Parts: sequence; structure tokens; C-alpha cells
Amino acid sequence: MSNFTTENNSIIESLDGLKEQLKPSWRGILKPENKLIPLTIEKTHNLKKDTYEAESLLNNYGYTIKDSNIMDIGCYAGIQCYAAAELGAKSAKGIDIPEYFTLQTTGKDINNNSDIEEHSNLYTQKRKEASTAFSPEILSKVSFEDLSVHDLKEKEKYDIIFSWETLEHIIDNEKGFKNIYDALVPGGISLHTYNPFFSITGGHSLCTTNAPWGHARMTVDDFEKYTKENLPQDVPDDFLEISLNFFTQNLNRMTQRDLKQILVNNGFSILEFIPHVNYNLLKNINNEIFYQIKQLYPTVTLTDLICDYVTILIKKPE
Repeated sequence: MSNFTTENNSIIESLDGLKEQLKPSWRGILKPENKLIPLTIEKTHNLKKDTYEAESLLNNYGYTIKDSNIMDIGCYAGIQCYAAAELGAKSAKGIDIPEYFTLQTTGKDINNNSDIEEHSNLYTQKRKEASTAFSPEILSKVSFEDLSVHDLKEKEKYDIIFSWETLEHIIDNEKGFKNIYDALVPGGISLHTYNPFFSITGGHSLCTTNAPWGHARMTVDDFEKYTKENLPQDVPDDFLEISLNFFTQNLNRMTQRDLKQILVNNGFSILEFIPHVNYNLLKNINNEIFYQIKQLYPTVTLTDLICDYVTILIKKPE
């Protein structure tokens, strides 16, 4: 157990083994053979389950994937798109950006087009691998594009737009939701489930620290200094660089209050806003931790800190 002093002289206490406890497989992403998340049978099943659970939620509001035009933002291997087509979607398009993985891969440079192209090809490979579980009829309804939601230009085309574990990585959510709004048909709906930055695991594998909510208690300079002082053993030479890249370029700082305001700003009606809270985490928070985070992010609440996931269902007016 050791202490870290931030640039504003706050003390952050580390707990031995916390990172391993929160992210036990974090080293896997550093292995060259794991450039992308392995597509195990369990992973495939869980991704399909996402779409089927979404359908159940939509049904309660009188909506269905059947005969709808679908978009999945941050689609990765595309399994949710295939599952949507399996449920009768008219079409299902998945978008994602290879830069996301380039930024967190050892030995790769986000400014090198060939490195980005390599990850684009790996996406294609994963989607081809996933496609073997589905019929040709289903595959004919599904398409993919390397595209950021920031650059989405389509207008009034989709009945339903989904994302899973993606909103926390969209740096400009104001722009992202404007583009989602424009891409939905009047009366269209959008469903998102994400792992917020302010959750105890919100730093993801590269940025989770041995300090409880450490990633949310540090400035960029603090995080860089902390990582230098607490460099794990047996990591690549560019571990600090890729961790800092992920911390600064792949994670936004959107609180639940911020998200609600963004949705209102862009004209959405909020049908559901569901924080998946873990009340047991309250015993790990004290006044000092809460104060340190609020000093950096004034709109943070305790709900942000004890929430592993948030699910939202929103509607574009008719």
C-alpha cells in the first residue's frame, strides 16, 4: 500500500492488488496475439443476448426490431447486427473505428495509416468469423463501415440505433447525439448501454489503477506521473504511452447529469434512464474520495460512482 500526491497536493492511497481484482485479465490486451478481444463461444452468446434483451425492452414500448432498419454504433465483430437480422430486421448496419484499438495496442502508432488499416482488416476478420454462425439470408441484410458517429451524415434512415459499451468512448457526445438524432426517422428510437468513466472500473484495462476510482481522481498530468511511479512489471516499453493515449483520447468524462442535458439539448424524449447501481460500493467511498472527484468534475454524484452500467432508451419526436 502506498500514497500518491496529486498536483494539487491531494493524497491518493493505493491498495495492493486492486487493479488485478477489478480487471483480472487486463494484461491480455498487451499480448500481440490478442490485438482484438477473443471471440469465444461465451462472448458470442453474450453479444447475441444483448440484442434479444433490447428487443424485450423495446416491446414494452410497442417497438420491435422486426421489419426495422437498424444501426449499431461501436459494432466490433457485428454480432448484435447479425442477431438483429435474425430477429427480422429489414437491414442492420454496424459502424466502428479501428483507431480505437490502434490507440491501445503496443507497438502501433495512431498516425500510421498502415497500423489503422491493420486493425480495420482485423475487424473484417472478426466479422467474417462471427458470420459463420448465421445463414446467408441473414448475412445479406447486414453491412459494416469504418465510421465514427462523429462523422455520421445519414438523414432519417434508421428506425432504431443501438450501442453497447460505446458511449463512454465517444469524446464529443453532443455531436454524436446530434448525428444520431439526424439519422433516426421521425419517431425513431435509440437504446444504449455503457460503462461510465466514473464507475470504479471506468478506466478500463489500461487506466484502472490500484487506487479506488483513481482514474477519476487524477488530472492527465497526475495520471502520467502515477503510471510512471507505479509501472507494472513485465509490460511493453510503450505501456505508459498507450495508457496515456487511451486515458486522453478513448474515454470521455460524461456524468449522468451531463448525459441527460445532452439528450434534452438534442431534442430527445427520455423514455428510460436506468443506472445499474451496486450499493455495496458505497462502503468503499469516503468524503475525501468524493471531494477529490467533485473538484475535477463538479456534476459527479454518488450514483455515478456506484454505477457499473447505464441503460438509456430515447425517442426522436414524431
